Amino acid sequence: MTTQTIKDNVLPTIFRGIPISVLETLTAANPVVAYYHIVSDKDVAHVKHLYRFRNVSQFEEDLEAFLKVYQPIGLLDLLNSVSTGKPLPRHAFLLTFDDGFKELIEVVAPLLIRKGLPATFFLATAFLDNKEMALHNELSVLIEHIQTLPEKRQRQTNDQLSKRQLSGESVSEKLLSITYQRKHLVSQIAKSVECDLAGYLLQNRPYLTSEEVCKLIAQGFTIGAHSVDHPLYSALTLKEQLQQTSESVSFLRQKFGLKYSTFSFPHGDSNVGAEFFREIYARGILDISFGSAGMLKEAFPRHYQRFSPENSSRPVEQVLRRHYARSLYKKLLRRQVINRTQAVNVSSFETCPKVALS
Repeated sequence: MTTQTIKDNVLPTIFRGIPISVLETLTAANPVVAYYHIVSDKDVAHVKHLYRFRNVSQFEEDLEAFLKVYQPIGLLDLLNSVSTGKPLPRHAFLLTFDDGFKELIEVVAPLLIRKGLPATFFLATAFLDNKEMALHNELSVLIEHIQTLPEKRQRQTNDQLSKRQLSGESVSEKLLSITYQRKHLVSQIAKSVECDLAGYLLQNRPYLTSEEVCKLIAQGFTIGAHSVDHPLYSALTLKEQLQQTSESVSFLRQKFGLKYSTFSFPHGDSNVGAEFFREIYARGILDISFGSAGMLKEAFPRHYQRFSPENSSRPVEQVLRRHYARSLYKKLLRRQVINRTQAVNVSSFETCPKVALS
């Protein structure tokens, strides 16, 4: 039996009869932070080839499940706790969304307002107002277009992609292997298969506008940065990581008059070194930040990990149990705290400056 099988199937089965609140206590997971990207009943071409996403009914079921177990908090509640040392309520739960899609204002916000749930929306600043499209969203649109072509043309395209030394067997695999550093290939490939990415962006306008962001803020939601143009941070130099973070945070603070600075890592924070966190907090660029490693702990007290219900078709309660099981498994192995690539002097970060929230 593999370690993965134990974490994903055996432990959740063992813990099935244990209340979620007890599992939360055992793992010391407080707050629990969830993240989504999009909620839609539509067939969304710019995300459908990247990951699963919840439809409206499934998302409402998730919210009901969360409200049965957790006490919702907002970002400002968490910031206040971090800066003052005031304990969070038991079973604290924070809801977040990445990428800044228009469905946040069209679908998500009305549902959250109706249920009285706060949330934080993280935006990649280059895509605000639909000025350009993220690499991964372009790739999904391109895959969707190629799949409509005749089979012979699809085979020819696959052969052409192989000549560009893209890894994978299928067209989808090859395209999704294109890295941020090679994103210039996308326009070339799109041209070769007559895929009008600019036209798709103009017609569908997948991201929020500045006006819509202002409306969300007025409705009581909070806004955070998600980098400038959504690179994989582990593939960047430290200088590039700091630049992507500081520029996006500064842009949002100035444009929307924010008095707080928060950030979530695009594609997660895996293999981001300790030096980044030292630098970003020592410079006062961030008040708080978020990764996507589930319910694991962080050596840096102002950096929080999140879990996503999107990657599974299972009910959210089962997803929660799997993450709690993983966390407990790591705890038993004394690996619940993420070990960054450089030594971490936690004591120097334990006293956080007060954050102005008003």
